[in-house]
Amino acid sequence: MGTFLNKTQLLTQLRNEQAAWEALLAEIGEAHMTQPEVAGGWSIKEIVAHLTGWRRRSVRRFQALLHHEPGFSPRLSARIAGRR
Repeated sequence: MGTFLNKTQLLTQLRNEQAAWEALLAEIGEAHMTQPEVAGGWSIKEIVAHLTGWRRRSVRRFQALLHHEPGFSPRLSARIAGRR
């Protein structure tokens, strides 16, 4: 946790992670995306949707911090909140 990256390094890492993610999804293929119960009863498609939702939420929180929006906390969807 003690490693600091400059902006260029961070953006490079983010782009590399995105490329790896896209390559993994391409390898899995659309035919396997809805295969039931891959992990804990979730399909790959459900896992991807879950991770995408949290990623979007995180981006929105960073944007709020950048623009000094007080107390921003995006609400969880009823579907997600119901899983708790």
